[in-house]
Amino acid sequence: RAPQSPRQVTHQRGAAHLAEPSAALAAEYRDSRRSIRNKMILKVTKCSLGEMLMVPSSRTVRQLSRPTLSCSQMAPASFVHLSSLRHLHQRMFSQASKRTVSATPLRLELHNVAKAEMVAKKSFKDANFPVDNEGRVYHLGVRRGEVANRVLSVGDNGRARLLAGLMDSAEEGGGGVAEMSSSRGFTVFTGRVLGVPVSIIGTGMGTPMMDFVVREARAVVEGDMAFIRLGTCGLVDECLPVGTIVAATKGSVFIRREPDAFHVPHATAEPAAHHSPDVIGPQVVTAPYRISNVVPACPHISAVLLRELLEAGGRVEAPVVEALNASADSFYSSQARTNATFDDRNEDLLDSLRMRHPEVVSLEMETFHLLDLARCSHGTIQATACAIGLAQRHSNEFLEAPRIKVLEKAAGMAVLRALALCNLKNDADGGCTDAALRVW
Repeated sequence: RAPQSPRQVTHQRGAAHLAEPSAALAAEYRDSRRSIRNKMILKVTKCSLGEMLMVPSSRTVRQLSRPTLSCSQMAPASFVHLSSLRHLHQRMFSQASKRTVSATPLRLELHNVAKAEMVAKKSFKDANFPVDNEGRVYHLGVRRGEVANRVLSVGDNGRARLLAGLMDSAEEGGGGVAEMSSSRGFTVFTGRVLGVPVSIIGTGMGTPMMDFVVREARAVVEGDMAFIRLGTCGLVDECLPVGTIVAATKGSVFIRREPDAFHVPHATAEPAAHHSPDVIGPQVVTAPYRISNVVPACPHISAVLLRELLEAGGRVEAPVVEALNASADSFYSSQARTNATFDDRNEDLLDSLRMRHPEVVSLEMETFHLLDLARCSHGTIQATACAIGLAQRHSNEFLEAPRIKVLEKAAGMAVLRALALCNLKNDADGGCTDAALRVW
């Protein structure tokens, strides 16, 4: 019989959690594993977040015969989300139906697996811009035909999955949604919105993650591109309530922590403006934070986005404002969150920010870099952004979770429509002229 893992999966609100095994169960698992010779048992359990795969083997499996399945490296009794196993995710259940031992959980007995081929890590070429022999980029793990030329960037994969459910269904002529996941934590959903190819990318947080996404998506897409970021932000205008949707139509500035400023002890450093250096005697004291000039958003795509957001905001009774955004290089110090544990010198940072840029309304970590890369793309990328105000930085009020979901769907649909409706000079058939490679 199939060996039972010493760790049992429990499900709470769609998440998978591992509980510690009992001694008897662990012993049973060890004994049953010894009885396995030329076969391997795959145990699959379903949860609302997707399928989870457990392989009771410490070996790395390349190919398993009868049926042939592609797997990634797994530790003993480890659980791997099947969305990261591209081929297995697509074929598991169609092949499983012929080999089902029990309905739930599903057990697959794969015989004649005495010799499993070891998987070597993919080989990459060109240290300047790494690409593997399939044409997949280093971090996103995608190649031509897997990313459309209209991209919605969101902070986390859960929000990306939620918004992927708003794309055109097969009945609407959408042809379904293709999902690609990389070992670096990125997830890409590609489908159609209003019949137009669109990708949603779970980007993560901060400028490095945005850099990976924009540069590597640009590398595998033909023609011009449109990027819109939908994120969450803190509100630095005390007049705006939490739940306000901020369209960064006026662009963004950047706040960067300056490490050289902290060479001088805080007690001996005189106050300095956050946007310029100060001189104390023979020693130059650098301001602890630098605030950049404004980088603009694309006027065309911003106008389309604002129109869609105003309509969506009206339906869910959410205020929508267009304003200047500020992106920071960290969540805590560079966003003026104070903490006595660290010498951050950021007590007056928000005041300095509003003094230099009075139109700043939102504060987050990614928009500036997206707009900056678009500005430097030789005209091939149009970009803008919007964000849901989760926190009011003056009152410390935070938006309630049920309301967040409502606003994510409303704003997400508005962004998807804006992407589909915006004009690109060189559309290039959705970003890939080779129909055989397109996943949409």
